[in-house]
Amino acid sequence: MSFRIENTPFVYRAGFVVFFVMLVSVTASFAADITFTSSTTVAAGDNYGNVFIRNDGTVIEMSGGTVTKDIALYDASKLNMSGGTIEYDINIHNSGIATVFSGAAILDDVYVYDSGTLLLRGGAISDNLQAYGSTVVEIGDGSIGGNLGIHDSCETAIHGGSTDYVLWADGNSEVFIYGRNLAIATSGGAYGYGVVTGLWANWAPFQIDFDTSSTYTHVDLIEVPEPATMGMLVLGGLAMLRRRKHGTSK
Repeated sequence: MSFRIENTPFVYRAGFVVFFVMLVSVTASFAADITFTSSTTVAAGDNYGNVFIRNDGTVIEMSGGTVTKDIALYDASKLNMSGGTIEYDINIHNSGIATVFSGAAILDDVYVYDSGTLLLRGGAISDNLQAYGSTVVEIGDGSIGGNLGIHDSCETAIHGGSTDYVLWADGNSEVFIYGRNLAIATSGGAYGYGVVTGLWANWAPFQIDFDTSSTYTHVDLIEVPEPATMGMLVLGGLAMLRRRKHGTSK
């Protein structure tokens, strides 16, 4: 196909060029949906719409690229995200496992359902993290821009990451918070429903505000020993083992 515009008035030629450039741009930016049923990688330059990950044992290693809609995990599939951008949500179904590392960006929400698992080791979730069912959530680093909602029978461990969280827990859920100098109040905080304060293991101060009046009943505080204390515990354990060994040998 060829176009002849040399004999047309300038204004029409200019308009045609603008239209053609816009058409090419829209065509180039179109991102098709894709379903992964076997392990592969998503890297810089890859561009997808909705991404569906299916089948037990399927592992997607995402180090770059862009997902312009959602990623959904099913069965016992896995997503390891160390880079790139998801412009909307991650939805974890069945026994799917998503691990998010530093360099990854989720621009909307993360939802965990059924028996799914989310391991937040870094990166950024711009909005909410919501977990339902018999799910597992571990937060060791990274940031959450919205609320942290823990529902049903979800078990959650928080031992790092953001310096301020907004927590809503209900149902039979349990939230274990690991840190130093931990303190809990059943009133006060940003919303008046209570707050946890303390230091993460790296000595960064943090505050977790409760979003409902009953959230505190789902929270367990676990003090992380000082390095010196941990060393003494290890030495004490070794001494006990030695005594047991000598006692057995007599």
